[in-house]
Amino acid sequence: MINAHRPIINLDLDLLRTFVAVADLNTFAAAATAVCRTQSAVSQQMQRLEQLVDKELFARHGRNKLLTEQGVQLLGYARKILRFNDEACTSLVSNDLHGELTIGASSESADILLPILLNRISTAYPRLVLDIRIKHDATIVEMMANQEIDLMLTTQHPDELSCQTLRNSPTLWYCAAEFVLQKAEPIPLVMLDEPSPFRDMAIEALNAAKVPWRLAYTASTLSAVRAAVKAGLGVTARPVEMMGPELRVLGQADGLPALPDTEYQLCCHPDSSKLAQLIFSALGEQQNPTHYAVCTPQEGDNVLSMEHGLL
Repeated sequence: MINAHRPIINLDLDLLRTFVAVADLNTFAAAATAVCRTQSAVSQQMQRLEQLVDKELFARHGRNKLLTEQGVQLLGYARKILRFNDEACTSLVSNDLHGELTIGASSESADILLPILLNRISTAYPRLVLDIRIKHDATIVEMMANQEIDLMLTTQHPDELSCQTLRNSPTLWYCAAEFVLQKAEPIPLVMLDEPSPFRDMAIEALNAAKVPWRLAYTASTLSAVRAAVKAGLGVTARPVEMMGPELRVLGQADGLPALPDTEYQLCCHPDSSKLAQLIFSALGEQQNPTHYAVCTPQEGDNVLSMEHGLL
């Protein structure tokens, strides 16, 4: 029975940052480097955290530290607590940052990650004016090359740009729920107009697997692709986020080859404005899995290195 009068525990943010580092990197040694502490200091921190929550958080597996069931439960909350803490601090420090930021998003990524990205930027920098441009991937890349936009959200990774991966998603073959794939016939493809990275990905995979195909329907928008697939006109290749009740997934059992993951990239031109580069770097600090803390000397610690992030 839960004791309603038990005092609330105040979780230490320093302990949570180290805990997340250990959970991500699997060893105290690797986590110690990430949070700029000694291995013994990290071990002591995790002992203090286990004492604080009165739960065993780690189980040893060889040299690795694996999370217990209670550790997995705490990890989800720890990430949220640290994210909200960092967003609050960033907002207070940067709330006077103003100007206009132009963000270009490919139609491939706008529905999936653009709302999350805009929320993160507007929360941290409420005085910024955001100008959003949504185009096909090739057009957005060209706009970035011409510096018509400050930041770019895309599924491509142009070599000449600075890019950070926001998400990796499985890419799957989709058809209508009642669609019947005729195995003796070429695969009927529903694709976007050229150029399209998913069109290129699908055709390259089919050709490599020597699976015959034909273009059954070519669309100019993603909504038209979805409508055509739902209508049973053919098969398309899209990220896992497209999945819905009207669709089903085809795979190797149906004679279709596996597809590479889709990488959603946030990109910045090397010659972009200082404002754009500042925000790009700040978002990268949030995204970087090794950025667990701004390292500052702690009593009893032998500081291995120093890092100063924007957040």
